[in-house]
Amino acid sequence: MSEEAKSKRVKASQKVEVAVEKYILSGEWAKGTRLPSEDKLCKKFDVSRTAVREALRELRGKGLLETINGSGSYVSGGSIENLSKAISAYSVMVSDRRSISELLDMRSAIEGDSAAKLAQRKDSAAHERLVKLHNELIETVGKKTFPTADQRFHKELLKSSGNRLYALLGDALKDRYQRYVKEAYSDDLELQEVTIEEHQSILDAIASGDPREARQAVREHIDNARIRWEKGTDRAR
Repeated sequence: MSEEAKSKRVKASQKVEVAVEKYILSGEWAKGTRLPSEDKLCKKFDVSRTAVREALRELRGKGLLETINGSGSYVSGGSIENLSKAISAYSVMVSDRRSISELLDMRSAIEGDSAAKLAQRKDSAAHERLVKLHNELIETVGKKTFPTADQRFHKELLKSSGNRLYALLGDALKDRYQRYVKEAYSDDLELQEVTIEEHQSILDAIASGDPREARQAVREHIDNARIRWEKGTDRAR
């Protein structure tokens, strides 16, 4: 095959790849959607079967498609979902201080922004949901369920931002976050009470309608939580 022919084939496969990717990421082809047959895709994009197969292979590599033998190709989710899975796997595996600190930096950024968005929107319904979870957290002080209740509060904060990526990242970090809380508190009632106070400060800042104050309240909470985690892991050594 000449270089010119190879170039044309690559361009044809890229045309199909880009078009199908847009259908998926726009939501027009939702997760679970079965793609048209190869013959129909060839006619739709006016390309060869080879170009279609190369495009589908690239999309499978991106995690956007899965192929079931004898059935066809299906949309398996967007890049956001795959990013979430990758971060989840990474967060469970890491244990060194630098990696944990980096994960906390990410939490500080996305949760701080979530709180700022809530304060700006003055979303009373979202604030009430957080208050309810905060009260449930208070009931778990001194109990083994404290880490789970704490995680639910932070998950709702991210979900209430309205940013789908934030919510997915919160889910991705869920398992590591609960481990981190256990390591940070080690059944220390005083530290759990401090956490309750810091959560209340976040709620008050959101209720004030001041985005900067809300963002700062979250950052201070996570900065303090970082210090508590470091002390907790030092005690465990």
